[in-house]
Amino acid sequence: MEKIKYILISIYGGGIKGIIPARILYHIEKILQKKLGNNQISLSDTIDIIGGTSTGSLIALAMSLKDEKNRFVYTLKDVLNYYLIEGKKIFYLSPIQLLHSLFGLESAKYPSEPLEASLEVLLGKSTLADLKIPILIPAHELKRGYLYFFTAHNYLDKKENFFLKDIARAATAAPTMFKPALIQSLQGRNYSFVDGAVFANNPSLCTYIEACKLYPDLTPSNSLFLSLGTGYAKDKTPGVNLFSEAGTLDWLPYLLNIFMNNSVDLPEYQLKYIYKMNNVPQNYIHLDFELDPNKNEVDNITRQYLQYLIESTDDFLDSKNDLIEKIVSILEEKLVFEK
Repeated sequence: MEKIKYILISIYGGGIKGIIPARILYHIEKILQKKLGNNQISLSDTIDIIGGTSTGSLIALAMSLKDEKNRFVYTLKDVLNYYLIEGKKIFYLSPIQLLHSLFGLESAKYPSEPLEASLEVLLGKSTLADLKIPILIPAHELKRGYLYFFTAHNYLDKKENFFLKDIARAATAAPTMFKPALIQSLQGRNYSFVDGAVFANNPSLCTYIEACKLYPDLTPSNSLFLSLGTGYAKDKTPGVNLFSEAGTLDWLPYLLNIFMNNSVDLPEYQLKYIYKMNNVPQNYIHLDFELDPNKNEVDNITRQYLQYLIESTDDFLDSKNDLIEKIVSILEEKLVFEK
């Protein structure tokens, strides 16, 4: 069996549910540190590319950011704490704002200022040039009407650089939740973005393609792909009898869920098949689990809900002990091999 040379990670969108992939990655990092007997080792040391949509972009950027000594700025514990502390500010909704937005029907549900202030704290004045790991972050450009991917190529090939806080703002501008992000590249070009979740809430296939561009010798056989979800709930959909006679008003409540679910499931199916066709299905690992349908919320910041997300993730990890050990062994071997 070919040695694993490349580690690829992709992280779904999901608002405050970003706690789930952050917790999973933190857990993997702790086990890796314990096996190596070194609590200074970072999971980021093993990674060759991180793709993240919406909330996943925050994790990707935080994990990739380096300081002036080429060390990673944040630990995964820092990333997890960011959600627990800053999430309460980002998704705080005053009664006045609630009425002003008419529950998100009249205008964006949440003001953008707390989000922007939080991103300033997390990412400061850092730019694409300050990343130690290549990233892929999708967004949709409104003015020109096209898909946009923030990647290392923006800086290296197109000679167009951005503040990371602006990339994160663009990537998290979820329609109905926040206003579109009006940002400017460091070269002075203006953009208007909304959250990439409108077309790629699961960025796994985009991440794989970007990795192939960066590493021409990458194959399914020499890569481990970790796809991290943010929890899901199975929607109750009415039977065919309703849809057979359905009009616009009947369809509307279900169309968004259909589109969003398919944007998640299709890349998962395609990438899983790519690895299977190369006879290495074990090199593609999807980590996600089902949530209570009544507790699948992207902006619930109550203490009880945050605790529910953490406990549910821990229960999931307990059920996947053998798989997590396998992942850690591959990461350990890669670190030793690179030394």
